[in-house]
Amino acid sequence: MIPQQTPVKNHWGNNSTTVFDFDFYINDAEQIKVTHTDMNGYVSNPVLGVDYTVNSVGNIEGGNITFPIAGSTYSVLGWNESTNEKELLSIALDLPVEQPAEYSMSGDLNKKNLEYSLDYLTRLIQILYRQISRTIKIAEGSNQSVDEFIAELQSGNNLARKWAEFMDGTVDGSGYSSKYHAAESAASALESANQADRAELYADSAEFGMKWQAIYVGNWTADGDKYKLTLNNIPVVNAVYKGLWTEKEQVANVDIKITDTGCEIISLEAFDGFILTATSVLGAYIHDQTVASDEWIIDHNTGHFPCVTLLDENDIVMQGTIQYISLNRIKATFNEPVIGRAILR
Repeated sequence: MIPQQTPVKNHWGNNSTTVFDFDFYINDAEQIKVTHTDMNGYVSNPVLGVDYTVNSVGNIEGGNITFPIAGSTYSVLGWNESTNEKELLSIALDLPVEQPAEYSMSGDLNKKNLEYSLDYLTRLIQILYRQISRTIKIAEGSNQSVDEFIAELQSGNNLARKWAEFMDGTVDGSGYSSKYHAAESAASALESANQADRAELYADSAEFGMKWQAIYVGNWTADGDKYKLTLNNIPVVNAVYKGLWTEKEQVANVDIKITDTGCEIISLEAFDGFILTATSVLGAYIHDQTVASDEWIIDHNTGHFPCVTLLDENDIVMQGTIQYISLNRIKATFNEPVIGRAILR
């Protein structure tokens, strides 16, 4: 007999547990599949006998596994108490789709073999039911066919591409966030319809074109052996040029400091020229890193891949490596532990 059950059991890390139960029947240790998901969303499959052992086989009420075991490259299932992020271990029933019993060649019908075959089919159905429940389905009562549903997704995908092509052909840089968002939605067919609508909304609200501001010599103030220029309502400067625009020269040795009202440009010389800034499309999310670390995990929950500016504790732009973990999480990596802030747009 096989009771009604879902043939998968999920366990979240707590930095201590190494024995994890499952409540479905198996008659072979290889009939389960173990999946590990770390705090960055990376999914892998531990190996039986190398990373875990199965401690109970043939029990109708299930059993348990030990993970990790000695010699495994995995660590104890983790939990970051400060962020409440946890690793996940999934134990699922995994059976080959086959019927090994040969009834036509046997004599008297063996009830035990028959029950085993029926139980095996029931467990296969439970696996399929679990998989079907996790797929995208058309609601009961809808007149939409599967082909029409796929066509609708493709239509959203094409719309996203059109917005990306439109912005790329008319905007020289200022629509980066909208364009990037549209391009990313085009890469994911399952998400394309929603992403395309979002990209269209961002594109409609964007201020296209660059915003230029002249810098006059009289605006500079002496700051020791350097000069300082204060700019209000302009938090991000893309480039600084001196001279006339027709004969401009980009200035490389400038420091940019973010302030509460805008930013300050610090230069070795005072000059007449221009600054280049791009209008923000999506607003800003600010992450304050108060504990020194060489790796910052930032959950911004903006639903897009933002542009990132990294600042040290003195609000001076610093170098770091940005990795986009998901639409809502990034990781900034540095050569040494640092504190500061990240501005995401």
